[in-house]
Amino acid sequence: MPAHSRAVLEQMLPAAQNRVARGAERIRAQEGRVAALERKGLGDQAKRLLAVFKETQALQMEHVELLKRELAAPD
Repeated sequence: MPAHSRAVLEQMLPAAQNRVARGAERIRAQEGRVAALERKGLGDQAKRLLAVFKETQALQMEHVELLKRELAAPD
């Protein structure tokens, strides 16, 4: 598969960084929900969802780093 052009990578990076920022907001919100539910003795599903959010966030962060490496590589 051909590599993306530099212009495409430059467009992809801000979008990927935005997804990481939005993901961090969602994680913080979910952590609050989990804490509230755990005080009520609930929260198993909320904790599982939080784990999925964190796994997804890690993948999104890896994607940002990959894009940065590709942009930093010599042409």
